[in-house]
Amino acid sequence: MGIDNDVRAGADWTAAALTAAGYRADFSPSSLWEVERFLSTEAPDGRPRPRGLLGKDLDTRVAMVGGYVGAQPWPPEARSGSQGRRPPTRRRQWH
Repeated sequence: MGIDNDVRAGADWTAAALTAAGYRADFSPSSLWEVERFLSTEAPDGRPRPRGLLGKDLDTRVAMVGGYVGAQPWPPEARSGSQGRRPPTRRRQWH
């Protein structure tokens, strides 16, 4: 087990938790809009709702959402980078 497996397991757990809460978290690029909707709903004005999904364990839950976002595949136009350069880091695609 390496960090890649840990990150993937965390992203999968987060996707399942978001899905159970009514958000579409299927690792598609458009699911990032669902993450935005989740954050806007659960932390209006940047403050977590006390009894909401971010009301406890905020640091852990925000890190898990960040892991989900980071697990998104690069879109084709970003793979070659702007002006023919590669992105600053290469990311593994998970499907």
